[in-house]
Order: sequence, then structure tokens, then C-alpha cells
Amino acid sequence: MSPSSFALISSLCNASNNVMLKENQTMNIYPVSNSTKVFIALPLNSESLQFDCEPKEVGSFVTQPGKTLEWHLSYNDIVSCSVHWGHLESFFQANYDQFGTIVPDFWIIKIDGFFHTVDHIHWDRRAIWRNKPII
Repeated sequence: MSPSSFALISSLCNASNNVMLKENQTMNIYPVSNSTKVFIALPLNSESLQFDCEPKEVGSFVTQPGKTLEWHLSYNDIVSCSVHWGHLESFFQANYDQFGTIVPDFWIIKIDGFFHTVDHIHWDRRAIWRNKPII
């Protein structure tokens, strides 16, 4: 290998290390938070959904099938939502710090339930729809 080739390779390696160092420093300036994304995969022509959630930063709101919801909270906050869809209702809770790590939280709401994942590979059903009680 010629001296000029060695110098070029050495220079590229150092530049790569500098970029990674700057990226890591940039990532560390943001406050620690968790994100939750919820995709509503219900029939598009069906009724809207009413969410009643805690903490109040998330709150109560109405949304439509086909929408994606997203919120960011501090790492130790837990989001709990009751969801009403026509004559059905359900409840889900976004648990953040299960294993001492901060990971994004993903949910999909379907006709057969509420499914959760942290890796988009392994999904498990965490809740099902139930008929609202008749009063």
C-alpha cells in the first residue's frame, strides 16, 4: 500500500469516528422520553373512536379509523386509555420501563383486539373489545 493510500484510509476512518462522536453528543442533549404510536386499523367507513386517557397531557379526544396517534412523555409516565367504538369498549395501558430500558411503544387497534410490539416482529394481543354494559 502506498503512503498516500494509507493516509487517505486513515483520514476517512478519523472522519467517520468524528461523525459518530457528534451524533452521540447530539442524541444526548435531548431529554429522556418514551414515544407511543397507535395505528387504528379498523374499517375506514366505521364509527369514530372516543379515547379517554391519563395523564392529562394525552387527555380525551375523538379520532377516526385509519389514523395514527403518537405521544411522547417522560420515561416513568404510564398512559392508560379507555377506548369506545360504537357499542364496544376496551382499555389499554402503555407500560414503558418494563425492563429498565427506554423503548418505543407500538400498538395496533383491530377488530379482534389491541396488539402491542416493541420490535414490529413479535405482536401480542393485550386487550379485546367488549360490549358496553346496558344501563
